[in-house]
Amino acid sequence: MRKALLKGIKNRLVVLGVVVVLLALCWQSGLVGLVVGRVVLPAMLPWAPNDTVEVSRVSFREPDGPLRRGITVTVSAGRMREIIGHVLPRSWLLPPGLIRPGMLVKGTWYPDSFYLPPEGHMPLMVVVDAESIQPAVYCRYPADDVNQVMEREVAEALREKEEYILGTYETVYYIRFKTLRIRLDDLPLDAEVKKRSIDVEATGRVRFVLEENWFDLRNTGKLRILHGVVDLDVGRDDRGVFVSHKADIDRLDIDFHNVAPWLDEKLSEKLRKKWTKSLNKEKKRRRIERGRFPHWAPVDLELDIELFSVENEPK
Repeated sequence: MRKALLKGIKNRLVVLGVVVVLLALCWQSGLVGLVVGRVVLPAMLPWAPNDTVEVSRVSFREPDGPLRRGITVTVSAGRMREIIGHVLPRSWLLPPGLIRPGMLVKGTWYPDSFYLPPEGHMPLMVVVDAESIQPAVYCRYPADDVNQVMEREVAEALREKEEYILGTYETVYYIRFKTLRIRLDDLPLDAEVKKRSIDVEATGRVRFVLEENWFDLRNTGKLRILHGVVDLDVGRDDRGVFVSHKADIDRLDIDFHNVAPWLDEKLSEKLRKKWTKSLNKEKKRRRIERGRFPHWAPVDLELDIELFSVENEPK
């Protein structure tokens, strides 16, 4: 009787050991991750990990291309696992093979930012591949949605009172972008990132207002071209990654309505200097320098942001 009991226990232990070994093999081989990614995870959607992001779809297929409106992020599977390891405190619970090349995640981002109206949101797509060395972020968004808020912010930054022989007057520039392109520079990948450079190019419309106690002057002009460069110094300390900047608008060309060319040139140059000075104010520089990104922030990323006119929106 005792031998039969011991033999039964031994058999159960053998079976349990085989099951454990099989589960370990399935875990390490990525089979569990594959099942979770293709069966379990899609069944849990939609999922909102926080107030700013909602995941609506997970699939494994090649995307048709970047989103025509929204943010497309391309990242390697290894870099994605590294980022998740920093973001999630128990990322070791995620099975191997869950994050793999060919994974496609779609959702929505609700940014808490003055660059979008309060009700603004952006479609988001994350493409996981095997070839990307740097994470790449490509964003396309209608300029009109951003202009609703940015126009006021820029106007306040450029508002200025000046004195003349009869007293004082105030000038205000209201700028609405028709197109805006922001791109980060290419950088060598064999060294720690210490500097980046942002290239900015835009077109749009400028409304000029001069207010005096006795009269007002108003005019609207076409912003033919605005070009500038923002140089970034990347630093690190025990609190994270920080940046300091120096902005330079090197070209600004406005064609005002019924204004002589020489006055167009003078007003354009005055706005160029004023805007450059505003971007480089010490108070603004210090506020940006006080901010911190986490140590794992991908400061080597490729960035391409494009604001477009709705009338030119791709079909």
